[in-house]
Amino acid sequence: MNILGTRITLAALALAATISTVSAAPAAAARYFAFEASGTAMRQPHEFIVKIDDPATAEMAGRVLHGEERYAVRIAGTVVKGRTDYNESWPFHLDPKSIQFVGNAVEACDATAHYVEEHLHLVGTDFLPRHEWCPWSAHLTREVKYP
Repeated sequence: MNILGTRITLAALALAATISTVSAAPAAAARYFAFEASGTAMRQPHEFIVKIDDPATAEMAGRVLHGEERYAVRIAGTVVKGRTDYNESWPFHLDPKSIQFVGNAVEACDATAHYVEEHLHLVGTDFLPRHEWCPWSAHLTREVKYP
């Protein structure tokens, strides 16, 4: 084998080792956070739990929770119809991959969880276009240990 062939072989082996190391790395564990949103005159404030898969977003949630972030403190995400085991009180949840923290949001995505529940059949129409929900009155209250 000539020198060029040896270098190509070594480069291929190094690349294969790198790929197997990267693919063998464990995925970051999901983290869960609870937020509370104001109720109405007829209802008490209510807790809603979200799952956050993205480590950077989960770290942002921790900064919001501990008061280290003061601007992008509103939670926003995509409504998915259906219950989840970590938020079983509600007939919908937020897509874990869609969760973000924003400073300002358009009024079209604001609603209480109770209102979303009562109008779930309308989500994606003029009510919560693109299924985006950003409850303005919500604030993170705790990190949830789950399961």
